Amino acid sequence: MGFSPAQGSGGGAAVVAASESVSGIAELATQVETDAGSDDLRIVTPLKLATYSGLGGAADGDQSILAGQVFS
Repeated sequence: MGFSPAQGSGGGAAVVAASESVSGIAELATQVETDAGSDDLRIVTPLKLATYSGLGGAADGDQSILAGQVFS
């Protein structure tokens, strides 16, 4: 990620990277990173997921294909 663990701590509590089990700072994925699907450290916004080019149509604005889908 693009920050050091102690960045922004100002001498107080250390800022930690967020994970599935720890609250902390997270970095947003770009659309290119979302489309590549190979980064497990950044998070994706709903808009970037909806425009993900690998969902066969969502990039064209057809978000209905996302309904009822389970992503892991």
